[in-house]
Amino acid sequence: MNATRTNPLFTALATRLAACIEFGLVNQVDAMSTIIDKTSEKLLSLAQDKMTNTDFDAIATRLATVDDTGKGLEQVKTIEKVVRLCNAIALDLESGLCGYMKYTALSTLQNGNAITVRENVCALSKVAHHDSDIFAVREGFKNLARYSVGTGSSQSSQCRQVFNLCGFYESFGRGCKNDKPELNAYGIATLNKLVYKQINA
Repeated sequence: MNATRTNPLFTALATRLAACIEFGLVNQVDAMSTIIDKTSEKLLSLAQDKMTNTDFDAIATRLATVDDTGKGLEQVKTIEKVVRLCNAIALDLESGLCGYMKYTALSTLQNGNAITVRENVCALSKVAHHDSDIFAVREGFKNLARYSVGTGSSQSSQCRQVFNLCGFYESFGRGCKNDKPELNAYGIATLNKLVYKQINA
């Protein structure tokens, strides 16, 4: 690892890895090591230059912070998604997003820039939402992917948190099924440019 790297996000990754090692969290050590190995400080810095309304220092603090048992404020998979989103924005490359983030972004943009938590789950999963009060959604709402309901639930939560960390929402609730985080102008512009790049070019 290059000790001269000073990008706040990269520094946060190294700090989180050190905490995982200190607390003997073997699986997280492996996951964080993989993230760092695949992360370019240059791309993170380029993303920081482009993401002018995102507080990278605040994100770095969230990603690095752990409690006295080594548990982090943010899940390792959320950290991975933050890095992937930054890389995708740095490269202006929609394919850099994972499918979960791509479909969460698309569904939100296609539905008035705001979807409920349960609509987010439905957008990612094969749940028969028209037959279930639990997953009831607005008329005409479409599934964009066919992941399991469990995967759709966990992944949609992580995607919303990534967008929240990056400052893409007007407000952000606690994740109750009827919470409906709405993209702000910055989030709309950033995600629209990324996921519709091939259309808008």
